[in-house]
Amino acid sequence: MKNDKDQKEKCVNAIAVFIGGGLGSLVRYLLSILFSSGAGAFPISTLISNVISSLILGLVFSFVPTNIKSQSPFYLFCAIGFCGGFSTFSSFSLENFILFKNDGYYLLFFNIVLNIICCFICIILGYKIGKWI
Repeated sequence: MKNDKDQKEKCVNAIAVFIGGGLGSLVRYLLSILFSSGAGAFPISTLISNVISSLILGLVFSFVPTNIKSQSPFYLFCAIGFCGGFSTFSSFSLENFILFKNDGYYLLFFNIVLNIICCFICIILGYKIGKWI
C-alpha cells in the first residue's frame, strides 16, 4: 500500500513541476514580448524575470519548512517549476555573449552586476517578507 502512495505522490510532484514550469515559461515569453529589445540593447526582460523569480523563490523558501521542501507539491510547483521556467540563466548568458560580441562591454558589465546584485537582494527580501507574513 505504501508503494502506491509513494507512486501517487511522485506523480503529483511531477505534475506540479510540469505545470509550474509551463506557466513560468509562458510568463517569461509574455514578458519578453512586452519588453522586447533588439540585439545589442540592454536585455531588460531577462533582468525583470530573474529579479521577480528571485523574489518569489525567497518567499516560497520562507514558507515551506526545510524538512519537507523536496516533498511539497507547492514548493515543487513554485520553486522548481515556475521559477525554473521563469528565470533565465541560459538567456542571461546568451544575451551577455551578444553584448560581448557587439563590443557592448559597459552594458555587459552592467547587466552581470545588476542581475547578480538585484537577484540576491530579492532572495533576501522575499525571505524576509515571507517570515514577516
